[in-house]
Amino acid sequence: MESAIPQQIRAELGQILSNLVLGDNEIRRSAEKVLNDKWLASQPEILLLALAEFSRQSPDAHMRAFAAILLRRLVFRPPLHPVPSPHPHQALAASKTTIYDHLSEATRGNLESILLAALKEERDQSALKGVTETICELAVGSFERKRPFPELLNTASQLANSGDSMHRESAFRIFTNVPHLLWDQNPQQVVAVLEGALKSTESVPVRHAALKACAVYLSSNDPALASQTVGLMFPVLVALSEFAPADQTKALETLTSLASDYRTAGLFRPHIETLTRLMGPFLNEQRPTVDATATPTLANPGLPHFVWPPAATPGVDEDEALIERRYSALEFMVSLTETRPGIFRAPVLPSSDGQGSVGGEILGGEGGIQAAWVSTLVRACLKGMGEVIEEEGNATQVAWEECEDQPSTAVDEDFGYPQVFEGTLDRAAVALGKALLPVAFRDIPGMLGSPEWGVRHAGLMAIAAVAEGTYQVLELEVGKVVELVVPMFADPHPRVRFAACQCIGQLCTDMQEIFQQKYTKEILSCLIPAMDAPEARVHCHAAKAIINFCCGVEADELAPYLDDIVNRLLRLLSSSPRRYVQEQALTTLAMVADASADKFQMYYPSIMPLLMQALRSPVTPETRVLHCKAMECAGLIGIAVGRETFQHDATDLIKVLLQIQEQPTTDDDNTPMYLQQTWSKICQALGDAFVPYLQYVMPPLFKSANVKPDINVVDDNDEVETRDGFDVLDLDDGQHVEIRTSVLEEKSAAFDALLAHASTLGAKFGDYIRPTLELALPNLKAILLFGEFMSGNTTGVISPQELNTICLQVARAIQPEGDAGFLGSLCKCLADSLLVIGRQAIVPPLANEISVACKAQLAALASRREMRARRIKRGPEWEEDKEDMLLLQELEDVAFEEMGRLLGFIDPNHPCTLVLSQDDTEQPKPRTAILRYTPSKGWAIVMGSLYAFTTLASVAWFFRHRGRYMFAIIIGAGFYSLGLFLRIMYAGDPTSVGKYAVMNLIILLSPCGFIAGVYMLLSRLAYHLDAVDLLAINARKLTKIFVISDVGMYYSHFLKLKCRPPSSDILGPSVRWWLDCC
Repeated sequence: MESAIPQQIRAELGQILSNLVLGDNEIRRSAEKVLNDKWLASQPEILLLALAEFSRQSPDAHMRAFAAILLRRLVFRPPLHPVPSPHPHQALAASKTTIYDHLSEATRGNLESILLAALKEERDQSALKGVTETICELAVGSFERKRPFPELLNTASQLANSGDSMHRESAFRIFTNVPHLLWDQNPQQVVAVLEGALKSTESVPVRHAALKACAVYLSSNDPALASQTVGLMFPVLVALSEFAPADQTKALETLTSLASDYRTAGLFRPHIETLTRLMGPFLNEQRPTVDATATPTLANPGLPHFVWPPAATPGVDEDEALIERRYSALEFMVSLTETRPGIFRAPVLPSSDGQGSVGGEILGGEGGIQAAWVSTLVRACLKGMGEVIEEEGNATQVAWEECEDQPSTAVDEDFGYPQVFEGTLDRAAVALGKALLPVAFRDIPGMLGSPEWGVRHAGLMAIAAVAEGTYQVLELEVGKVVELVVPMFADPHPRVRFAACQCIGQLCTDMQEIFQQKYTKEILSCLIPAMDAPEARVHCHAAKAIINFCCGVEADELAPYLDDIVNRLLRLLSSSPRRYVQEQALTTLAMVADASADKFQMYYPSIMPLLMQALRSPVTPETRVLHCKAMECAGLIGIAVGRETFQHDATDLIKVLLQIQEQPTTDDDNTPMYLQQTWSKICQALGDAFVPYLQYVMPPLFKSANVKPDINVVDDNDEVETRDGFDVLDLDDGQHVEIRTSVLEEKSAAFDALLAHASTLGAKFGDYIRPTLELALPNLKAILLFGEFMSGNTTGVISPQELNTICLQVARAIQPEGDAGFLGSLCKCLADSLLVIGRQAIVPPLANEISVACKAQLAALASRREMRARRIKRGPEWEEDKEDMLLLQELEDVAFEEMGRLLGFIDPNHPCTLVLSQDDTEQPKPRTAILRYTPSKGWAIVMGSLYAFTTLASVAWFFRHRGRYMFAIIIGAGFYSLGLFLRIMYAGDPTSVGKYAVMNLIILLSPCGFIAGVYMLLSRLAYHLDAVDLLAINARKLTKIFVISDVGMYYSHFLKLKCRPPSSDILGPSVRWWLDCC
């Protein structure tokens, strides 16, 4: 192809490119200036064409690669000198254009032709990669602008069948980055090309590129074509098994993207058994062997023998590639488990009380596969948690004990503890719930009895990790868990005792409704002595666990232990040389005061002077957090002891806080946030007496509530790093949005403080209502509005017209809201607010806006429910997501209820209120097993056979002795035997009402025969024993009287049920025909 660029220009631009890669900063900056000012600003087409030609024709491979990369970075940049437009909308559109949009069509075509030619001719790997990425960037930009690029598909198809492995790899890179190319192609042909590349053993990079292309194709493909593309999964798994460890890590990362997408995660379902066998070696999965000669620790002689880690487990010198593969396999498994947990959930084996046990097994039709997957994942986590790396000479332990940072489980990552395994176990427990618990507790008791301190530590941390996700089952066995954990507080190793504190604290948080109530003595008898531990990190973490305990305990239950707790906390506060211990002691004191309420008054005289002394001391960067904790503690103690006790020190405390408020702060200083929270607590403690101080408190509070979020858009080419206090969100267009979450936290805390002031002061807050609402409404902090409306309506600061305008803004937020939980909050907020201002003050525009918004939401919710109903009818796969669907439906039901209350308030005769009051019996809903368990088919056969034998024996006895009374026993035994055999049919479909009804009816009829036989036998026994005169009732009338009494009793029960009012236990209102009503 003849060059379109004159030789002189080529030479000049070539020199500029050469200068751009030089190490001399001055020369490089000069070249950049010339490139931008002379060429990019005024002659972008010539520059881009020249770069394309350099990427093809330059004799130096590095220069070809550099030219391709520079072309890619420049072509989609905004123009340096955009042409101004007088029209605002045209100016906005122009601001989003790039240099590519200003190129002529001929230049675009030339660029594509040159680059495609370079792609075919290139033989250097780095240059080929640069050209390929540039072509992909151009193709994506072209497709986004609805501009075809047919030549690319032809070229990529040719390269996919090339004999050059580098060109084949480039073809699949193109398919990966430009999936549009494959969308309109025949799926069978696409699958054949991808499958052929996956099976190729000549080049690993080609197989990797093909694997990535498969992942993108499967995730972006039309779901209707899933049946034609599902065949790709088997060659994908075969390729994964054949890769080397380092390559398997990359492949697993690619598959994790599929496993994390709900639409594609189901593709793995038929291959779960294969995946389980494949992941075992990746995770180093080996069941620990039992050494008969080994003995557990003497502290737990009754626990199972458990040797950990197995002898074959690689040590800390394990190859880096194997370690990376292990982590990637772990992430893949937990991602798939989180995305489609229903695949792996299975019933728990009932215990003797029928409620389930932590020692149970997993049952079910696919129980073996499910159990193997869950067991592989759980045991990999437990094994990894037990592999604590220690340096020689006990250096790790010394560093852990002398660490000056705030103790937490996250910090332990720096001291040899592999945090990733604990986090994975936590995620798996949340996803699987009760299906994970019995698997974990097969090994945890043995881990607690291991002679290795790291394994004992891991067992305790494992209990803490699974508590949140499995609390519904774990609470049934919490007594056994307490028996396991309590002895570990006497462990000789400090890190094990630290883990025991962590475990108890987590259990207090996750099961606070029963844990603190039932086991107060056991918990505090461990935590209180632990605060005397010689290791700072242990007694500090024990104090931290006391906070978790206080969150769910009543003041009366805590009162007997207050002396021991408070005295130890004061000792830590006054004598500990470590600042983080003092900070934790203050925080725990605050929570103890909050939990014990007025019972804390006896400690007030000794604690408040210490807090005042701490607050009056000079503030330094080192003592800043201590001052903040002292503020928080003083506020909570003020609420606990009450106004009469607190008001004597309140004035001095407020003066000190005002002095702190006037001091300058830095961006990383949390003092303003702690001050806001402390002001709100003092306000709650003093009540109306705090009103004179609002003039000092509200201005900085309004400033924090009005702070603007710090949002930055980061280009995909820039290096994205998560900074402290920031969060990064990925957008579909390849960009990243960086949000300063610390600012959002400050804003949220300010609104919470405003709510506390408004709800506490009521009408006395009237002067600050208007600026508060001006800040609240744009942010729609729904929980805040009701308190503000009560204050505004009481004081008359807000007029009825303004109240209607405010409510109108909230009503407009209802229609677009897609989250059912927040929708219910919005409707509740608006209904409560309207209740305050009164029905008579509602203007027609507001009523109409509410009606329109609710109708739109009803239509949207009805559509979503119909989609779920259709999904249920398609097959049994909905069982995978049954719990999630029920939770979503519960949130929708709450939204329905609040919506009905809102509509009923504005118009009691509103037609949609009829819909919201209807039963939901016609709507298909995910059904659960009618019995609390699934009957065992094996036991049903055994017991049914035994009763059938009894029936046959009774029949033989009947004919042998002509005993007509035996006929009743034959009926009873026969019906019961038939009912047990019907359980086999019911076990296959435990949600079928019809099968359950037939089975249960037959089983319930059997006692009638037995009872009738007993009645008949009783009179015959009396005749046989010549004891008729001992009966209180005539023997000939005995059977009739008993039968008549039973019939009368059944009839009375029937009348009672018939007179019962209709059940109010409705899962959700029906919206299937609401349009007919509205």
